[in-house]
Amino acid sequence: MGVAIIPMAADLGFSETTKGLIAAAFSLGYGLGIAPAGALVSKTGAPRRTLGGGLLAWSLAQAATAPAAPMGIAPLLASRTAMGVGEAACLPSLQVIAATGVAEEDRSRFWGFLTASLSLGTIAAYALTPAIIDWGGWPAAFYACGGGGALLALVWLATAGAGEAAAPVAEEPRTLPWRRLAASEPVWALAAAHAASNVFLYFSVAWLPSFFVDVFGDSTGSASTASLLPFIAGAIAAVGAGTASDAIAPTLGLTRTRKYAQSVATLGPAVSLTALAVLEQGNMLTQPVAEALLVCAVATHACSCAGHGVGIQDISKRDASLVYGVTTIAAVVAGASGQYLTGAALDATNNDFAPVLLTISAVQLAGLAAWWTWWDSSERVFE
Repeated sequence: MGVAIIPMAADLGFSETTKGLIAAAFSLGYGLGIAPAGALVSKTGAPRRTLGGGLLAWSLAQAATAPAAPMGIAPLLASRTAMGVGEAACLPSLQVIAATGVAEEDRSRFWGFLTASLSLGTIAAYALTPAIIDWGGWPAAFYACGGGGALLALVWLATAGAGEAAAPVAEEPRTLPWRRLAASEPVWALAAAHAASNVFLYFSVAWLPSFFVDVFGDSTGSASTASLLPFIAGAIAAVGAGTASDAIAPTLGLTRTRKYAQSVATLGPAVSLTALAVLEQGNMLTQPVAEALLVCAVATHACSCAGHGVGIQDISKRDASLVYGVTTIAAVVAGASGQYLTGAALDATNNDFAPVLLTISAVQLAGLAAWWTWWDSSERVFE
């Protein structure tokens, strides 16, 4: 959507505020679905089937975006919200798969590789979407992604999901620990750190191509290409951060390791975006410098895979999906609000990105302060 929205907006006359609203609709659906998805996995113990069902749902909603957009803003927002609800099944399911199937000493490395894999999806979208749009117009991008995802979902459900469905249920449905969740300081630390992280991440995914179009006058293809390198750097950094964290955790301890990793993940974007804003305001920003700063921002942000990303598995195995679902609600609200407010701010300031960049930087620092105050990997209170 970050790439396809550029020609879509031109064809359908969308303002920057409307573009932000479209991005936020997906996040709204994700927020509505994340806690129920986490609770479903904790209740049923079936993360693979939940993941496959979610993939099928969000792929069909992705394909539905193409016919929905010309019908009006309401059908378009509905399709994007439905896609968010479906995608909400992904990470809670993966949290349980990792927490129950990966040894503690390998956990950060595993989550680093997983984070890198998620980045590869963004990289592939930025690399392939311009060519698909040139071939079949912007609707073709949604049909291609949705169709490919639906096919993958059917294969997954027929393989990994089928094996899980045949497994016996280990225990009766139980009461979930809602009160202990609300009283846990590490849970609040996860919510705050994840919220700050999402504000930057959602900006990067939704607005980087538009940033290069508005600030440097790039074409859709050039803007997509310029947005590739930061996510390539992020994929590499995630693997490195996960591997390094597993190596130093026996010496530093899990709590300090998670705090240091999250510090890199928040200070890097905060410093880089502040530099971008200052240079833009002073009319000193060139595209090579902007690309270098964004590479630094996305690469350092990827270190969150060894911070809040894997920290959930430190404090819970059985209820990792539930903890993730609950703490992600605040994160999605923050990210979705940021997406919409970015569009509104750009309309109000004649596409001046500097205030947006400075606001995101401030949010990173607030999230880091909460993380250092509340995080403790030793508080395993949900077992």
